[in-house]
Amino acid sequence: MDNRWLLVSSRKWLWASLILLALGLVLAGCGMSAKPTNGSDSEQRGTPSSSNRQLVLSSERSQVLVYFATSDQEFLLPLTIDINPTKEVAKVAVEKLLAGPNNDFVAATMPEGTKLKDIYLAENTGTVYVEFTKQFLELKDKQEVQLALDSLVYTLTELREVEKVRVSVEGGTPEELHGVALREPLQRERGVNFVGKLEGDGEQITLYFSDENAMFMVPVTIEIAAGLSVLEKAQSAIKELLKGPPKGSSLNPVLWDGTKVISLEWDEAEKMLVVNFNREFVGYGGGSTFERQLVNAITYTLTGLPEVKKVQILIEGERWDYLPEGTDIYEPLTKLEKFNHS
Repeated sequence: MDNRWLLVSSRKWLWASLILLALGLVLAGCGMSAKPTNGSDSEQRGTPSSSNRQLVLSSERSQVLVYFATSDQEFLLPLTIDINPTKEVAKVAVEKLLAGPNNDFVAATMPEGTKLKDIYLAENTGTVYVEFTKQFLELKDKQEVQLALDSLVYTLTELREVEKVRVSVEGGTPEELHGVALREPLQRERGVNFVGKLEGDGEQITLYFSDENAMFMVPVTIEIAAGLSVLEKAQSAIKELLKGPPKGSSLNPVLWDGTKVISLEWDEAEKMLVVNFNREFVGYGGGSTFERQLVNAITYTLTGLPEVKKVQILIEGERWDYLPEGTDIYEPLTKLEKFNHS
C-alpha cells in the first residue's frame, strides 16, 4: 500500500508541474505579444540594430574640414586640418572637433573632456549615430547647445554619405538639452551662418568675410530671389560683399572703401566670371594678410555659385600681373582645395 501511495503521489506531482509549466509558457507568450511588433527594441529607441549599422567610411582622405567657432562664438568657422590618410574620415573629424582648434584665434564648440564613444552609419538611411560621454551634457545654455550641434552636423555632412546626424549620450538619447530637441535626426536646414529672414522660396548664396582677428575666412549665407541668371546671382553676391558683414557682428569687410564694380561679365563657354573693379580695389596699399583674404573672399564667394568654375579679376579694364603684395591675378582664379588651412 505504501508503494502504491508513493506512485500516485509522484504522478500527481508530475501532472501539477506540467500544468504550471504550460501556464508559465502561456503567460510568457501573452507578455511577448504586448510588446511592439514593428521592430526590435533598439529600433524602437531610434537606434539601428547591429545588423543595420556600419562604420562611416569614405574614400581615403588626408584632410578634414572641421567646423569650430569664431573667438566670440558668434559664427561657425571651418578649418581644414591635415590628418593621417584614412577612410574613417567621419570618426577622425569628430575626434578633431572634440579635441578643439590648434590655434588661439578659433574657439571650441564642445565641452572640454567630451569623448567619442561610438559612431556608425545606419544602412541605407544616410543617418550617422554619434555617441558622446556625459561631459557633452555640460553645455551651459541653449546658444552653446545649438552651436555645438551645428558644428557637429556641418562637419559630418561635409561627407557625401552623410545626410543626418543623431546624438546620444552614454547610450541614451536625451529628449532635449536647454530647450534644444535631440530626439529627432539633425540635418543642414540652411547654409552655414545663415543671416536674415528665411523666406523659403528663394535661393541661398554664401559670402565670405574676415574674422575679427583677420586670420581666417568666415562664411555667411543669405537668401536671394529664386530664378536669377548666373550673372544676376553674381551681381547680388558682389553687392553684398561691398555692403560688408552683418551689422553689429565682429566680422571684418574684405573690400576697401570706395571699391566699385565697373562691369561684370559671364563667359558661358569657360564657366568664368570676369569682374572689372575700379582702382580703389587696391586702396589698402599693402598687407599680405588682407590681400590674401581679399582674393580668397571674391574667389570663394563667386565660385560658390554652382555654375561658376573660374573668376578673372580686372582693374580698370586691365589684367594685372600681381597685386601690391605679390598675389598673382593675371590668370583666372579657381577655388583653393584647402579652406582656412590650419
